[in-house]
Amino acid sequence: MRMRNNTMVAEKVKKIKGNIKERSIENAIRVASELIDELNINNVPVPIVKILNELGFAVYASDMPKQNISGFIIINPELNEKFNTDRVIAVERSDTLGRQRFTLAHEFAHYLFDFNENISYSYIDTYDQNKAEDISECIPSRFAAEFLMPKRIFISKYNELNNLSEYEKVSILMKDFDVSQKSVLKRIEELRLNNTTGNT
Repeated sequence: MRMRNNTMVAEKVKKIKGNIKERSIENAIRVASELIDELNINNVPVPIVKILNELGFAVYASDMPKQNISGFIIINPELNEKFNTDRVIAVERSDTLGRQRFTLAHEFAHYLFDFNENISYSYIDTYDQNKAEDISECIPSRFAAEFLMPKRIFISKYNELNNLSEYEKVSILMKDFDVSQKSVLKRIEELRLNNTTGNT
C-alpha cells in the first residue's frame, strides 16, 4: 500500500527530523508532539499509514520470519525494482490492527531517530518483542505511544468518560485511538490519569 510522496508532509517531517539532536525519551516525546502539531492532527485515530505513504513508504502486512518479530523497516535503493520505492515497513499479518499500528509508529521512530540519509543510503531494523525492554527499543515505543495517543487529545477523551467504569473507558479509548488494550492502559499510567481527577 503506497501513496504518492506528499511534498508538504515530507518537508515538515524532514525539518523536525533534522532538528533531532540526541536519542532520548524526552526527545521521543518532544518529536511526537511537534509532529502532531506540524501535521495538524486534531482527530483520532492518527492516520499513521497515510503519513508513512506520503513519506514514500510502502506498508505491508505479511508473515514475519520469526515468532517474536512484530515488524521491520528497510530502506535501500535496491527495493525500487520490486516495490517502486526505496523504503518499506512491514508488520506481522496475524497481529491485531492496534498492534500493527503501534509497530508502524515504532518503526517510524527508528526512521526519524536512527536513519541519517546524509551518511548512509540504507537502513534496516527489526522489531523483536524479546528486546522490547531494551533502551534502544523503549525510545521508539515511547514515541509510538505519544504519536498515536497524543497527550492533549487523550486526556480530553479520557475526561469525557468520567462517569464510566475503567473497563468501559479503556474499551472506548481502544476504539477511538485504534490501539491495543495494553497501549491504552500504559498511556493512562504514563499520564497518571487513574490517580488524578480533572486533568487538562
